[in-house]
Amino acid sequence: MEGMKSFPPKTILVAFDLSERSLDAWRYARRLAGLLNARLLAVYVSPWTPAVDAMPALPLLSAAERKALLGKLRRRLRGADGLLVREGDPPREIVRQAEESRASLIVLLTHGRRGVRRFFRGSVAECVVRCSPVPVLSLHVPGRKP
Repeated sequence: MEGMKSFPPKTILVAFDLSERSLDAWRYARRLAGLLNARLLAVYVSPWTPAVDAMPALPLLSAAERKALLGKLRRRLRGADGLLVREGDPPREIVRQAEESRASLIVLLTHGRRGVRRFFRGSVAECVVRCSPVPVLSLHVPGRKP
């Protein structure tokens, strides 16, 4: 990956989770990409259910579901140079997509979960920040409940 060698970023990858709150992160990234004349990609990761014992996790999306999801992303995310759908562990797939896309910045929303909710749901943003070889812009939308 290009990392800090490519700043300002030439490609920005936005992790989008279909929530209304993540639209705020999308809008921010879209403005940033416009100012920097950067390519803008969005990725949605459909999480797999954890595997039991040695059995691999199975994909959750059929071809029809994937097509419908891409249609929903197209309607919601105006101005994208690319819309991507992946399946698996969200933090891992976001970082993997950034590598494959040669993104030089990842933008994502943090939901600001605390306590028990954070323990059970984890923090995708925190995992991406720890694992990403490129800068990550983690946004928290003030005044909205997680």
